[in-house]
Amino acid sequence: MTRYILTMEPNSSSPQYNVRLGVWANKSRGSILGATLTMNKQDASLIIAFVAIFIGYVGTRFWRIICVGLHRFHSSSQSRDVIHHQLQVTLRNSASAESTLSSLVKLPLAWHGQRARALYRVLPEVVLAICCLCAFVAAGGLSSRILLAGNEVILDAANCSYLQNSRSGADIYLAWQTETLSKAINYALNCYSSGIARDSLACDSYVVRELPTTLVDTTANCPFAGDICRSNTSNILLDTGYIDSNNHLGLNFASDDRILYRKVLHCAPIKNEGRNSSYKVPGFNYTRYDYGNGAVLALNYTVIAVNYTFEVIDRETQYREDYSRLGSFVNGGAFILDSTCSHTVNRTISREGQFYPDADLSRTDADLCLIFIAGNGVVFTEPTGDDWYRANTPCQRLIDVNNGRIVQYCADDAASSMACVQQYQVCNAKTSKCGPLASFWDALSEAADVFGATQSEISEAWDGGATNDAASRLIWFMKLLDKYPTNIGRMVKFSGPSSLFSRQNLANGVQRRLLPNQWQLDVTHWWYTTLALTQAAFVEAVRNTVDPKLAPIRVFPKYEAQQTMCMNQKIISPEHDSFSLFGVLFTFIFGILITVISYVLEPFLAYINRRFRHKPYSHLEWVSNGTLQLQRLAHEGVDSQDWSRCDEDVPITEAGRHLGCLDITDLGHPRLSRPTHVNTEGHNSLSGSRHSTALSADEASHQTDHITQISNQSSRPEYHNDSDDEIVDEEHRGIELWGPLQTR
Repeated sequence: MTRYILTMEPNSSSPQYNVRLGVWANKSRGSILGATLTMNKQDASLIIAFVAIFIGYVGTRFWRIICVGLHRFHSSSQSRDVIHHQLQVTLRNSASAESTLSSLVKLPLAWHGQRARALYRVLPEVVLAICCLCAFVAAGGLSSRILLAGNEVILDAANCSYLQNSRSGADIYLAWQTETLSKAINYALNCYSSGIARDSLACDSYVVRELPTTLVDTTANCPFAGDICRSNTSNILLDTGYIDSNNHLGLNFASDDRILYRKVLHCAPIKNEGRNSSYKVPGFNYTRYDYGNGAVLALNYTVIAVNYTFEVIDRETQYREDYSRLGSFVNGGAFILDSTCSHTVNRTISREGQFYPDADLSRTDADLCLIFIAGNGVVFTEPTGDDWYRANTPCQRLIDVNNGRIVQYCADDAASSMACVQQYQVCNAKTSKCGPLASFWDALSEAADVFGATQSEISEAWDGGATNDAASRLIWFMKLLDKYPTNIGRMVKFSGPSSLFSRQNLANGVQRRLLPNQWQLDVTHWWYTTLALTQAAFVEAVRNTVDPKLAPIRVFPKYEAQQTMCMNQKIISPEHDSFSLFGVLFTFIFGILITVISYVLEPFLAYINRRFRHKPYSHLEWVSNGTLQLQRLAHEGVDSQDWSRCDEDVPITEAGRHLGCLDITDLGHPRLSRPTHVNTEGHNSLSGSRHSTALSADEASHQTDHITQISNQSSRPEYHNDSDDEIVDEEHRGIELWGPLQTR
């Protein structure tokens, strides 16, 4: 396939993607209807324009077929009125539905006093012409909608990989993660349900704008036993439902190879009374919070166990009485936001987490993260009843504004705590079987039998071992989610206070009015951010291929099933169009078929007439109503000449013979005159006469009657109109004025 470079974010420094041009199968539409042709926008525009012209041309050929059928349907050897014959001539010489419509509309307008009757006679053909014209105009105009399968494209990801943090690449990894989190936060703000600019073009790069959230319960109970939560009735529970790896994440696999993924988040502010203590070092005072023994990372990258969970500078230091020029506290400007997490492995809380929770916070069916917020000098314009921000204490100093005094409020404690429980579930779409709703690792390992593997095989495959294709795809799927900051604790830790939804009302260290459930709005925004990160995880695996700075920390898939999964990532590209190959082929094949039939139909009917004498009158009337045959008939009416090929499309005479011109003596009634020619004596003469001027009207009429009388007495075979199946003279045929076809 040809590669085409696509910049996903115009006017930005973001890396570029390689889009595969050509034919591929969109598995979400099946093997036949899913056949897709991807082209760049410029080439696609040419195809769309050509198809529109082609459809218009096919419309003219389709109308030709209808005209043949209508003409034969109306054909009759019985004498008919003028309107009948005018309709027949119009159908015979119609170039398109619009030209037929124009001619048919003129008929009732011309018949003064009989317009209603004339309109009634041509109304069916008018309706058919309008329907045909509208149908093909609409088909041509909507051809892009009919043919286009959307802007879904497949990324060329031959070097697809995920990023693995390491000591040597920590700086690169941290820079990548910071940039990634910033984009995800902005994407959540702009594109998810709480977005402020949902129509932004930046929201149209993934196969779906946002991943689903099937449950938002803001009155959930406490996720823990006991009374550690500040409320048992105003907590938040969020659930994605089952996310389809194809429909939602863009992994282009058949239905039997898809993975269903579910994520649940349950958060609640928790009490810190009795769990805080003071700690002093020279020059600084700290407040420590104990929800279980923690671990800190030393400067030499070694992990040190500590007997507390989180520490922060104490409240008094955060709110020093020094004012800045703008009226903010010296340390003001932004909150301190941090997190620490524990993980459950094999239904046991791991000792390798960031902290080991106390018994009243222990959950062996989930992963746990504690999130801490500290005022850090930020003052509030109003007291807040929010259970997490908890700022109801008037600050010691007041601000003078225009000689008035404004009371501001400080955080009640050095920090406030929130606990979030995270659970996951994976299902095999082929068998419709699911693993348990559990911690990240247990959701993966305990779903092993669902994907035809054992827990030990899953564990070995996670470290690089081999397994079956289904389990191998599952491993790669979960690794991308694990190596990407889709965990809410990790997202909060590395994005810091910029991830708070409340920052929209924060300026110069002053937090304006907060809603009583502000913490729930923050959690919801974090939730949407992690969903945006989930969407990005699979696309970013492709992004790594074009950024050389990330090469040292890239990890590539080892097995064919994983490589195939990586090579089938779909995105939405505004720079490309994807055509339904089935639609394109159907349009051209059907159009070509109609065109061929329209060109073959008349010769075929002529052959049937010659071979089997099938409906000879209908066939000969069609031929005789042709433009050149009507010309022959008109000239034969005023001058009998020897014409040949009178049963074909083009009649001819002897070489050098002249035809008469128009006699415009009566400008309101032009007619044909007898032809003139130069005789051997150099005089102009009428054919069969010595007169030098055109025949008068009476003479022409008399001459015509005389010719007709001679013709009727001729010894040539006579054609009988009793049946369409009679044998006719193959050499010479004529038509009586507004009467049935006759032979001479």
